[in-house]
Amino acid sequence: MKNFFKISGLSFILFCSVSGGEIQDFDESLYSSIHDGWRCDFAENYFSAVTYLGRSDFYLSTNLALLCFGDDKMKESAKLSTASLAASMLTAEIFKVVVNRRRPEGQDVSRWDSSFPSGHTTAAFSMAYVYGAQYPKLRIPLYFFATSVALSRIYLGEHYPGDVAAGAAIGTLFGFVVMKNKNFIIEIRL
Repeated sequence: MKNFFKISGLSFILFCSVSGGEIQDFDESLYSSIHDGWRCDFAENYFSAVTYLGRSDFYLSTNLALLCFGDDKMKESAKLSTASLAASMLTAEIFKVVVNRRRPEGQDVSRWDSSFPSGHTTAAFSMAYVYGAQYPKLRIPLYFFATSVALSRIYLGEHYPGDVAAGAAIGTLFGFVVMKNKNFIIEIRL
């Protein structure tokens, strides 16, 4: 995980070292490479399924099921995940309204549904961080899925790479914060 933060920090510094126009050009170029360059039947089917499963209501349903029917560790994990998901999604929604970035395909959407950051990616990385911390053996498949969700949003023309990078950062940040405050959050009675 330390390497993730190092790579993220270096990426952020690199990202900030170029001018705004160059950032937008790079974002659009990378978007085109993924959105246009990866076209095949497998990618279409895979990314469509992954993006459907990457919705925050799917994660909330999963957490609710684990809270109701899981063992003690599953209930604890679901509670922590719900806290991380709520905080990260609220933050993502605030960014959406403030930034109001147009989606790559130019869809006419409300400020609440604008492109920056990707809500699907925020939720996926929030869940991956918490469940990966709770169940270390599942960390790689969880992050593989979260990364697939992020790529699906670009492939399907919903977000630019910068949108999914921001979503991954927000989800990871709140997963980290929740796990650092794990004992406090577990003690909260609902």
